[in-house]
Amino acid sequence: MIEIIKKPEQTLDEVRAVILDNCDSLEEEIEILDTDLSLDEATSVDFLMRDGDGKPAIVLLAEESDEETVLVHRILQIVQKLRKNRFLLEKIYTDPMVSFEGTPRIFLLKKQISNEFVECLGLMKGLDITACEYSYLRLEDRNYFTLSRKGEDEPVRAVRLKGAGEKALPRPDKAPEKEPDVKAVDRVLKEEEPAPVRVEKEKKEENQGARFFADARKKILKISVDINETTDGNLTRFKINNEPLASLALKDDFCYIFLGSKTDKAIKVATERLLNEALNQVYKRYFNLFNNKTAQELSGI
Repeated sequence: MIEIIKKPEQTLDEVRAVILDNCDSLEEEIEILDTDLSLDEATSVDFLMRDGDGKPAIVLLAEESDEETVLVHRILQIVQKLRKNRFLLEKIYTDPMVSFEGTPRIFLLKKQISNEFVECLGLMKGLDITACEYSYLRLEDRNYFTLSRKGEDEPVRAVRLKGAGEKALPRPDKAPEKEPDVKAVDRVLKEEEPAPVRVEKEKKEENQGARFFADARKKILKISVDINETTDGNLTRFKINNEPLASLALKDDFCYIFLGSKTDKAIKVATERLLNEALNQVYKRYFNLFNNKTAQELSGI
């Protein structure tokens, strides 16, 4: 006999952890871009995702005590903030590319959602909102996280939660991953390039420092006309709203990027990929500083 037992209710942090490890429980081909994304001091989203069509998707986790009017207001605020900052967001989330031109999809997760509230969400024209109820179940001796879409015929999705020390089971549509060949990896790591080739490669990378510096400076200034630039020797500082945004330094033919006022921890830019990753951090810092300033100005009205 199979016995189904509803487990005690979990905290939102535990639900976030499940979604983080099993984002495809929402739908196939969806992937996480960011978690706990702050749009301003009063507005944040639990997950920013990209669906299979390349569209942004927002996941909101609601407390059981959250009133329906509060949730509607929160959804509208998030859509408005994303729309307002769409150009900056497109600069931050470039790999993979996401277009914030249209309205993002919304996944609202709550333990219980009334049919009347689902009907109200459907009346919000122009918004694609999927209301989902979640629960934790125990089937015999195994625990599951279940997700069902309200008002849709799609079957309930269930994710088996692995116990302590238990390895995750491979998905039925995927072949199990092979264990890496440790000996083969060691052989590759031990192989060295011939000295002339290595010297030529290092020289080529070092000569790119000035180009990375100029490229980073141009892209940082392009973020906003309100960014101020000051130069002190080989160090260039950037500020927004009198707050340190970032600094650039060129030393020994290498470009270094510092976030904020920190000068003890530098990002050494030696490749195009490292340059883009460092600039993404600068974009995110600008995003937070800009929204904090806006919130302060609005609070003074």
